[in-house]
Amino acid sequence: MLLRSKMATPATKNDVKNISDKLHKISKSLVDNSTSLLQLTEESKELRRSQQFLSEQNEDMKQRLHSKDEEVKVLQAENQDLKLHVRKLEAVTCKTHEEVNVLEQYARRECLDFQGKPGIRMRILMI
Repeated sequence: MLLRSKMATPATKNDVKNISDKLHKISKSLVDNSTSLLQLTEESKELRRSQQFLSEQNEDMKQRLHSKDEEVKVLQAENQDLKLHVRKLEAVTCKTHEEVNVLEQYARRECLDFQGKPGIRMRILMI
């Protein structure tokens, strides 16, 4: 750009054209920069939306995990109770089988068992 003093001659067409070209380049650069800024702003907004979405998903997963942890604790407690109940029932069943065997032994001790032809069986109870 040419600097001219007040006493200098007026700017020529060539000077005006150079200044005009430089102003055009500056305005084009500003437009390009503003377009880039708009694109960056849009990308920034999109990144914020994505981050918000991921944050919400993370919170949802945390809540689900906490809920499932609570369910697991309840089921583990119930499982322990059921195992204890099964052990008690197994002990009762075992004791009942032993008592039945003892009763059968005493019943056999008081009986005479005769076997004759196949399919014919006679039991005499001795009192």
